[in-house]
Amino acid sequence: MHTRTVLLLFPLLLALGLTALISHLLHVDESINSVILLIGLVTKNAILLVDFANQERARGTELLDALRRAGLAAERARVLDVAVGTGLLARAAHDILGDRGRITGIDPSAGMLAEAPAALPITLVQGIAERLPFASA
Repeated sequence: MHTRTVLLLFPLLLALGLTALISHLLHVDESINSVILLIGLVTKNAILLVDFANQERARGTELLDALRRAGLAAERARVLDVAVGTGLLARAAHDILGDRGRITGIDPSAGMLAEAPAALPITLVQGIAERLPFASA
């Protein structure tokens, strides 16, 4: 693992943990605890992504490709391309994921959805980001 990254993030995680403990003991609004938990999860995920990208770089992968692969590395990854348009992002995600993941494109414009390539194996949905037409996971 990238030692400097962990060492830089550890004080942040420690401070967040202490803040959560103190806010819990003082019965501070629970939404603050939720935000602190979310920040901790995002930080942990960042550490894992950096580690994966470093492994890819050690195999000789170019920096940008390693970062792209790190973001889409999870098995059965799900990618939502908001405002899919002509499907450029969806195509790049498919190139990395292959058949291991599921890609969905959403766009408010039926005309733009018609522009997305039919040969690309993604699900196209008409809708807007503010009201995603999907069930909660």
